Parts: sequence; structure tokens; C-alpha cells
Amino acid sequence: MKTRVDTEWFKNGKIKSEYNYKVGFSIPFNPFFKITFNVKEDGIETHWYENGQKKEETTFKCGKEISSKE
Repeated sequence: MKTRVDTEWFKNGKIKSEYNYKVGFSIPFNPFFKITFNVKEDGIETHWYENGQKKEETTFKCGKEISSKE
């Protein structure tokens, strides 16, 4: 499993969103063919207000939302 972290920023330099997922992996056999395993994502998605306060946090398991806190 790989961990992927994607981050978005407000213009004022504060963090807007962070997506932190464990994702499957791919095996490339040649430039035109690859096999991908376990593509359903597990992880946490977090969003903040522009003033820096946490807005919400959502947890995903197998690509489906299992909990959300505001």
C-alpha cells in the first residue's frame, strides 16, 4: 500500500484541504499495460476555514464514507 497526501491552500497561505489516503499500487508491464491492485481508498479528508480553524474531517474505508465530524 502507498500513502498519498494531496494538499490545497488558500491564497493567504493557510491550508484549505488535505487528503490523506492509503491506496493500492500498480505494476507496469510495458508502456501500454499495467495491473492495478486495491484501488479503493482508505483514509481521512480534512477541510479548514480560511481563518485556520478545522471545518470538517471525513473518514473513508474501501472508498466509502464511514464517518464525518464538523
